[in-house]
Amino acid sequence: MADIKLIALDLDGTLLNSKKEISPRTRAAIDAALAKGVRVALASGRSRRGIMHVAEELELEKKHGLIVAWNGAHVEDLTSHEVLHQRTLPQGIEVELCDYAKAHDMAIMTYDREGMSISETPEDEYIVYEAVSNRIPQRKVENLPAEITYPLNKMLLTFHPSRL
Repeated sequence: MADIKLIALDLDGTLLNSKKEISPRTRAAIDAALAKGVRVALASGRSRRGIMHVAEELELEKKHGLIVAWNGAHVEDLTSHEVLHQRTLPQGIEVELCDYAKAHDMAIMTYDREGMSISETPEDEYIVYEAVSNRIPQRKVENLPAEITYPLNKMLLTFHPSRL
């Protein structure tokens, strides 16, 4: 492990088990790597808020950990809280995406400034799943594009897999 400087771990399907937990064996391996000076980066399509409960469990703020949120759109050093990389969607695209979702009978959601799930249809089963698996609260809004007054990292359109 002397040559390893960083281990990047995807949360879902790699780091977390089917119960969305870190197994004791995985935790021991991560702790051993951290003890040898290896940095750990948690990567996911989740929001920053959806990753932080795992980062806190691993105490990565004290151990120079990183998070890679929204599929790489936000990279942050957890010790310094410095944002190392930030990529946002083009301004105004939320209107196009919301119009597209309505025209194709899809649900659409994004995150507010605090990382809470916001949607006009929070009861959609896929939006509920996104919120529950990320351990983030949901908020219903009447007009999603009007709520978005800040740079966006991600919007999620959902529909039944049979429509794929």
